[in-house]
Amino acid sequence: MLPSGFARKRTAQSITNRQTTADNLQQATGSPVGSIIVKAISSAVGALGKGRRRRRDIQCDKTDRPGVAIVFDVALEYPGHLPCQNLSCQVELFTGIHQQFNSATNVSITADDGSTIPVQLCHIQSNPNGNSNNESSSDGIVVEPCSVVCQNGGGCTGPTTCACTTEWSGDTCTNATCTNNCQNGGTCSAPDNCTCTTGWSGATCTLGQ
Repeated sequence: MLPSGFARKRTAQSITNRQTTADNLQQATGSPVGSIIVKAISSAVGALGKGRRRRRDIQCDKTDRPGVAIVFDVALEYPGHLPCQNLSCQVELFTGIHQQFNSATNVSITADDGSTIPVQLCHIQSNPNGNSNNESSSDGIVVEPCSVVCQNGGGCTGPTTCACTTEWSGDTCTNATCTNNCQNGGTCSAPDNCTCTTGWSGATCTLGQ
């Protein structure tokens, strides 16, 4: 992020309140409270020119103004206060926040002295598994393109895998789930709805006729 209209070196050093910065980023991206965690704040050189860069330089692809950049190391968290707590909802939220960061251009950050620092987003780099872009890590959620269609509110979690709601199961979430199980040869035809065989009735096909 590139600060505008302030002494850049002083600005980069003054922003040390991670929680306040996280609050600012949540507001700028429309993200739920507690979903963005700022793990570290540092500085680097924002460069526009192509070619070889120094290790700490950032290649800006979202603005035409180079300068000293404030680097925010951000992690995403799924808040416990949200009503939906399954994997599909988590993937949807994290994907949405990532898209908001990619589309946002301007963010206002609050410094320790209470002043407001307008910044322009310079570059967004995503490490989807939360561990320095190590693709073999099991930490976090890696969102991959889906080659199957998830049904009944299910969400894609991999090329051929879906995260289903509690009422459905199966590879593409097309198998209804009956919590009390259907008895005596009955089949679960809809969530908590059994279709009974001849001679049986009731919610779980336990009543003989």
